[in-house]
Amino acid sequence: MSGSKPENLPADCRVRAATIDDYERICELFDEIDSLHRGKLPHILREYQGPVRTREFVEAAVGNETQVILLAELARGIAGFAHVRMIDKSQEGPGFVPRTLAFIDCVVVGHEYRRRGIGRLLMKAAHAWGLDRGATSAELNVWAFNKGASDLYKELGYDAMSLRMSKPLR
Repeated sequence: MSGSKPENLPADCRVRAATIDDYERICELFDEIDSLHRGKLPHILREYQGPVRTREFVEAAVGNETQVILLAELARGIAGFAHVRMIDKSQEGPGFVPRTLAFIDCVVVGHEYRRRGIGRLLMKAAHAWGLDRGATSAELNVWAFNKGASDLYKELGYDAMSLRMSKPLR
């Protein structure tokens, strides 16, 4: 991947840290990705009873040194976000190499903005944010059905570390 902007990335797209004033749009985007996940995994995921994320959840991620919600913003509004948390794995156990990672909890690009380089831009910003805080690596989880996201992460240099498997017993 070159350091230049993808050709289809909107020229007015910029990344900034979210504030609590962005709560409503963040929830709209969470609802969009949650709906996709529920549709593919109805036996595991269900609709929220109440807000898709509480104000307290978002407040905890804004203005915080150990986590952030990075927004991809265009002149006409917020196109997507990445929620990133710092995790210290130095006390994981004697068999593990001590490390600090930027854990990318969630990346969402609104359906009308997909395939325009915004996800890549958010990932690049998440990596930079983590590096600024001493991360030695970045990790994330992706549902097995989400081929588009998996392909993007592979293009960005991510490799699978484990495989979590499931089997219904009823």
